[in-house]
Amino acid sequence: MLRNTEIIEGEKTMKKKKLGSVLGDVGSAAKGLIDKTKTHAVQAMDQNNDGKFDISDVSMIAGAVGDTVKKRAAAVNDMLPSR
Repeated sequence: MLRNTEIIEGEKTMKKKKLGSVLGDVGSAAKGLIDKTKTHAVQAMDQNNDGKFDISDVSMIAGAVGDTVKKRAAAVNDMLPSR
């Protein structure tokens, strides 16, 4: 016959196992979300479609930003009155 303390200990063990299972599921879901986020971020930043975000992508982004800045500066310059 089981004593009350043995039943309580058994319930605690079951709760720990359930909690461990739930935490394991949460960890797996979080890892999946992080992996998807990383994949989407790399796809968004990959300028040359080689599947990687590397220095060539950074160079292309920097060039595009530089061109935009030059165009804006020229537009502002055109709007200023002549001296």
